[in-house]
Amino acid sequence: MKFTLWMLMKMLAPFDPVIYIQSEELRTIENVRLYAPESDTPLMPLSEKILYVAESTRFFPGQSSRIICYHNSNYILLQTDDIYRVFNHILNYFDKMQSWYFSLGTMISGHCLLKELLNHFSEVLTRPLMVLDASQIVLASSENFGKGTIDARWDRMLDSGSFGIDMIEEYNRLHQMETQRKDAYLIPANPFPFPSFNRNIFLENEFVGFISLIIKGNSLEQDERDWYEIACESVFSWFDLYADTNELITKKTLFTELLEGNVSEKQRMEDALNALGWKKEAAKRLYVFSCISSLLNMNQHITRILNQHAGTVYAITFDNLILVLLNEDNQSHEYLSYTFTPLLKNSGYYGGSSNVFTDLTDLKDQFELAKIAMTNGQPIPGQIYACHDFVLPYVFSVLQKNMKLELFHPALLKLIELDDAHRADYYEVLYAFLKNNCNQTKTAHAIGMHRNSLIRKINFIQEYCDLDLEDYETRLHLMLSYEYRENNLS
Repeated sequence: MKFTLWMLMKMLAPFDPVIYIQSEELRTIENVRLYAPESDTPLMPLSEKILYVAESTRFFPGQSSRIICYHNSNYILLQTDDIYRVFNHILNYFDKMQSWYFSLGTMISGHCLLKELLNHFSEVLTRPLMVLDASQIVLASSENFGKGTIDARWDRMLDSGSFGIDMIEEYNRLHQMETQRKDAYLIPANPFPFPSFNRNIFLENEFVGFISLIIKGNSLEQDERDWYEIACESVFSWFDLYADTNELITKKTLFTELLEGNVSEKQRMEDALNALGWKKEAAKRLYVFSCISSLLNMNQHITRILNQHAGTVYAITFDNLILVLLNEDNQSHEYLSYTFTPLLKNSGYYGGSSNVFTDLTDLKDQFELAKIAMTNGQPIPGQIYACHDFVLPYVFSVLQKNMKLELFHPALLKLIELDDAHRADYYEVLYAFLKNNCNQTKTAHAIGMHRNSLIRKINFIQEYCDLDLEDYETRLHLMLSYEYRENNLS
């Protein structure tokens, strides 16, 4: 274990220590060495790994004799001249903490629980510690801070594992960008009642959570920061070895590969779902959800809650969306709507659903269906739109990828040019006429035009573009061209 002078200050409290910092104080102290007062040898080259205990006159000749603890140009001056008492006091502390640190390593390698890991730090950190996942669900917290020790919101977290959607929304609005940081950072007392010192947890460069030290009362001292860093290192090691997030990341990668059309991952994804209790070729439906406000985005939090129903749904975040795969062999679409609509509504989410399918190689196409349903629906929190209500937008999304300009009816290009040249409205008049099944009265009423004026314009369009609007295929080609263009422009 390695120390800093700051970490040794409280241990030296019986000697009224005063610290003097002349250069950056690094956590490199591994051992302690005594400079005996009777020694006349000059100081040997000093190692940054050693804490040197000596009479102050050894470093500062001519001063009154006190004891100094010297490290890397920095030192602690003690109000005593009993060097052996100080030295033995430090040795005992080193032995004690090395034993503590050895126990810490044994706990991590011995499959300890995360809460046991945090509790091990209660001896050196007297403030609340907690570890939250990327969705801001609390995975573990210091057990020596129970109910009534902080505030009502802390008590609620102890009961539910969450600080509540309202607080998480506000946190994401204010501090969402902090999730990308690799260094420690301070979050002020908003929206939480107290400031907190935080480090993010990453696995394979994916943000999976953070460890937070709550600063209640006095400001954070340097020794507490040093101990907090050791706590963070231990939590990072625990996640590397044991966190279920490794498995989740693997499944998310497989899911993403299938969404992008890599069907070679189908079998591995089926195996992952089978491990959750899904039968092979189970009937499935895919949902895509989006938050109405990017500032209040709680994708990770919602996904975590959904995945608590592992036998029924499997949820991931993807491109700032939530994707939910429903096992319809276990529960119906109505079940998901009834169970999760309140959560989605309260959190500001709406979405779209695909058709039912069984083969995971269809996942990419079903994703497009669900996304088109969501995109074309109104952003109303809690609303889930079915893809079968938006067939034409799907058709045109396929055409957009494959249709060449030559397939677009040339008459519409002529009308667009004519309208641009003369500030006319022939393009829109024909569109309204076709949408109203070529009914002159309905069309005139729909666009607020006199029926006779409409008839003259339609006759002009037919003559100018050489169109026969009584021909079914002509009308179909025109409508497809209109819808294709309108969907591409929207």
